[in-house]
Amino acid sequence: MMEFYNTIDTSDDCMSPGKWPSSTHKLLDGKTPEMKRNELIMLHVLPLLPAKSLMRFKCVSKQWYRWISTPIFSHRQSFYFRQLSGYFYQDQTGGEAIKFFSLDGLAFGVPSFIPVFQGQDKTLLCSANGLLLLRFSESYCVCNPATGDWRKLPDPVYNHGDNPAAVLAFSPSLQNIEAYYQVVCAFTLLGSPVLCFEIYSSATRSWRVSSALCPEVGNSCLSGGSGFYSNGCVWWEMTVGAASGQFLVALDIESEQCGVVAMPASAGGGTFTQVQGEVCYVTSEMQGEGVFVVDIYGGLDMGLKRSVCLNLFEFSACRVVPAGGECLVILCEAAGEGIDGKERTVVQRYDMTDQRVETVCCLPGGMDLYCSAKLVPYVNSLAIVT
Repeated sequence: MMEFYNTIDTSDDCMSPGKWPSSTHKLLDGKTPEMKRNELIMLHVLPLLPAKSLMRFKCVSKQWYRWISTPIFSHRQSFYFRQLSGYFYQDQTGGEAIKFFSLDGLAFGVPSFIPVFQGQDKTLLCSANGLLLLRFSESYCVCNPATGDWRKLPDPVYNHGDNPAAVLAFSPSLQNIEAYYQVVCAFTLLGSPVLCFEIYSSATRSWRVSSALCPEVGNSCLSGGSGFYSNGCVWWEMTVGAASGQFLVALDIESEQCGVVAMPASAGGGTFTQVQGEVCYVTSEMQGEGVFVVDIYGGLDMGLKRSVCLNLFEFSACRVVPAGGECLVILCEAAGEGIDGKERTVVQRYDMTDQRVETVCCLPGGMDLYCSAKLVPYVNSLAIVT
């Protein structure tokens, strides 16, 4: 068994499925065909699977159990498995139970785990590659709902308010098995027209104030809970008065440079998501009975890139939620009640390439598309909470 672990190479070539580095050939020398097949599956197939499947596969053998339980395997799986698995959501008032629905109940799932601090209301803020960011009163907590790992963060230096604009930044890397994460919160000091940023790093386990400063425009309001992280940058929505419209604030975490992008007047009330590898702002609007128009804004100027007209005649409302990849995920509210007398919320997937809509699943009990808090996308990952 030790031979298997000692010959694992974590270089880029070894970590890439389909490539056969010299260490793999060395590992298989002198083995029977069955042993070779087993170890190739362990090394190159298991990291591509979701956490729910891997928990079941621990029962295959002692060797599989030990391998799946190692930190190096968790690191590899968190890097390779990036498939959207489902969504966490919570009532807008907060304090209610945090709920989860899976896009495929057989493949993806989490145990009913969310850390609880006695006497403190919890608020779901955001997610990043399998980790969730929660808030308990004035404290933040990062957890992995698939493994049950969690860490309560030290209190920040500044007051982030009742509805903090905090975002979890986490991108598993091949270069470092200790996948550190950051929590970035945009806030304003009392009586100051400047937007500041406070950053927590799991590498140092401490908060610091960024050198980046973003002057606000007039009487602005930063939308708490609107943040989005992608490719090293964090984005927030900012409303500047009733007449001035909507703006987007962007912060590059590494360079600590920030900027403000003005949005078209018709672009309010949308959501951030990643479309074909690019950060976009997506809105949806009903144009007629069962006809919805989805507008996708992107590029350096966040201009209108594409409009999609969807004929969803059996639905009375729709809402685009963060997804990523080549698809848009749309929650649709049925025009009438189901057979059981309850309202239905149907999850639809729109393929940007094929330009077709398919039904993914139906949520039991339905969901108020306008009163529910934003839905948090989730990847069924074994990412380690450092």
